[in-house]
Amino acid sequence: MNRKLIFLFVVYTICFGSIVTGTIGCSKNGITDPPTSDTTTIPITENIRPIVFAHGQYEAADAWTPFSQLFGLNGYAENSLYAFDFEEYFNGTTPNVTTMATQLQSKVNAVIQQTGTDRVDIVAHGMGAQAVQYYITKLEGTKKVAHVAFLAGIYDTTLTLEGNLAPWPIKFITVRSDGQDASQGGDLGKGSLSGATNTQVSGLDHQQMLETAEGFASIFQFFCGQAAKKTKIPATQLLRTYNIKGRVISFFDNEPVPNASVKFYYISADDAGRQSTNGWRFLTSDANGYFSLNDTVRPISKLEIAVEANGYSISHIYRQSWRENSMFERVRLLPKPALSGASKVILADLTMNSNSAVTILFSPYRAIYNGRDQVSVRKEIGDPSDKVLDIVNPATAPTPGSGAVGSNTTVMFLYDALANQTDGSGPTGSPALNQFFINSYDIYFSAAGALTFNWCIMNNQKLNFQGWRSLPSTPGSQNQGISILQYDWF
Repeated sequence: MNRKLIFLFVVYTICFGSIVTGTIGCSKNGITDPPTSDTTTIPITENIRPIVFAHGQYEAADAWTPFSQLFGLNGYAENSLYAFDFEEYFNGTTPNVTTMATQLQSKVNAVIQQTGTDRVDIVAHGMGAQAVQYYITKLEGTKKVAHVAFLAGIYDTTLTLEGNLAPWPIKFITVRSDGQDASQGGDLGKGSLSGATNTQVSGLDHQQMLETAEGFASIFQFFCGQAAKKTKIPATQLLRTYNIKGRVISFFDNEPVPNASVKFYYISADDAGRQSTNGWRFLTSDANGYFSLNDTVRPISKLEIAVEANGYSISHIYRQSWRENSMFERVRLLPKPALSGASKVILADLTMNSNSAVTILFSPYRAIYNGRDQVSVRKEIGDPSDKVLDIVNPATAPTPGSGAVGSNTTVMFLYDALANQTDGSGPTGSPALNQFFINSYDIYFSAAGALTFNWCIMNNQKLNFQGWRSLPSTPGSQNQGISILQYDWF
């Protein structure tokens, strides 16, 4: 066989069916798929593409904390994982998909330039799927993307390329729930996509899809050509060092907040009292809102993160400790007043005063459903009247197939809506505070006198919190702010 024939034979073998196990095969338009051999023969880090994560409505980059941790536990390097915030992307409370797609395009271009790769893989959740669809069909994304995974995707069926919802040469996979996702409205098939590899998981709501072990395993296999070795984030009881990279942003609009003070406190197991008045750690966000923490953390302790910046209400974030390093931590502030975007619409209907507290219950990875989830609030710990309220009912947290507003309650505003120092029995009646993702409960938390402490139990996970004045009684008053109860895991 002469040299020319040998050369042609080698090219044919590589491109149309290698006889050598583990060789990367060629495919149309230059897209290559990782080998099926395990990492003992070819390290996974040599065969993966960077992943860009696109979050959904009212979310931010921290929506991808569980998936980024799982990809990391399965061999992806930190410089292969890119989650970002869609910033100021609302028209009122409606996401502007064009704005989202343009920001996605910029992120993909930056990742390609930074990593030197030709194409990236994308994972998108909820409304983030429409941003990906727009980018692919309107902004020539087919030239820069290899694989797309839609997780609980909410699609726009008009965004096609030559009539295709899953245009060549990109390969698509969808992961949907079996009807428990409120965006499906009880339709088991909604969330699948013509031309994609369509998979389904059981019994998960829209937010739980962001940490599904089964869904992650399907996506990892689709991207990498091999099974994931770890599909769950291990719980730890050990004192260990965590690497936390975070950003200060405005609630809902994700506007970056520069020069914000970020103080970390351990809080008492009996109330929400700080165990150190000076803070355990004190940081300042940079010009783009970013900060980083590399320190030893007690994993079974509860934390308060107090965040303060000019033009924003102080946030007191009460949360569980971390289970793994976090590259995309987000802490949120409410602007005062909000001049535009979703925050403007929402804050316009939010009652604040110097005698009562505003508390935001927030669970990025679990919706609250009536009949499935339990949320109880104890007001004024130590008060002999023993004021305990169950705040889940058909109005505040409907079932997913009901079609009612708030049927994917992820953020719940708890506040004295009528400013009458009296508890109501459900939503406040404000349309802005009762919609998909958002609901409310008329409840009075006293903040007028000495420090008052409360607790909230969501599905057996307890967080203590303080009742801060939602408006300061005097300029410079320290007893002020918004309490945010953040439940990351159950």
